[in-house]
Amino acid sequence: MKNDQFSINLMYKKLCGDFPKVPWRRVTCNNYATPKSLFILWLVILKRIPTLDRLLKWSIVTCDSCLYCNTTSESVEHLFFECGFTSQVWQRVLTLLQFSKVPAGFHDELEWILKCSKKNGARQKLLVMFFAEAVYSIWLNRNDKLYNQHCRTPAELFKDIQFRVAARCPSDLCTKLLDLSC
Repeated sequence: MKNDQFSINLMYKKLCGDFPKVPWRRVTCNNYATPKSLFILWLVILKRIPTLDRLLKWSIVTCDSCLYCNTTSESVEHLFFECGFTSQVWQRVLTLLQFSKVPAGFHDELEWILKCSKKNGARQKLLVMFFAEAVYSIWLNRNDKLYNQHCRTPAELFKDIQFRVAARCPSDLCTKLLDLSC
């Protein structure tokens, strides 16, 4: 109560309490990416996605080799952008958005995107959308390869990601995306 008046806002804040803000909120909140991709991204950030290294620890699988490259264990760090296959997909995104950067592991990419997301430019908003859609597409393709023995090329995945972003972004970002594509 403030000046003998009840405030719903103050009561709500009092009931909720103080919680620390998670650093990755800028990547998952206010992102125009599809809800499915944001959910998968959230699982990946929390390292709760069932990668083969986690499934091996639970004795669900007997081999944890990356399905894309077969050279190392499939972990979140490796699967999302350390793997040669997935780094090609992410490199195409970075090239489209005119970022001159070599793809790294998931944690490094997330840290970099968190820094970029603090800026309000169109390129930064597109980067956050592309990041969520890239993680989702890589995960879907990985599952398709695991369960259906079908794997699309990095170029096909990139086109799919580009289409999803273009279909979901607001007109001002779509204009910027078209400018970057030409």
